Amino acid sequence: MRLTRRGRVVLVSAVSAAAVAGLSMLFVTSAAVGASASGASSEASVSGGAPPTVVVRDGDTLWGIAQRVRPGDDPRPAVHDIAKLNDLPNPDLTPGQELVLPDY
Repeated sequence: MRLTRRGRVVLVSAVSAAAVAGLSMLFVTSAAVGASASGASSEASVSGGAPPTVVVRDGDTLWGIAQRVRPGDDPRPAVHDIAKLNDLPNPDLTPGQELVLPDY
């Protein structure tokens, strides 16, 4: 089988596009794995020494946020720390509310 010049250009372009897509997926996946391994949630932000925060989404609970912040640990101490740090009088959260997280 013999490829024409046009066929070689198409083949090289397809292989290059596949390589770029693969490297992009590798980069995105490694960034996501690094964030989850460090215990950071996708909405947590740390900038310039500011304490980490999380923005409450619809359906979030203190328990769920504590589990995301400290995966694999008992969430009760984290729930207590988050409530105390944010002066929460009750466990009710409002979507869009920004909570300061303890620095673990």
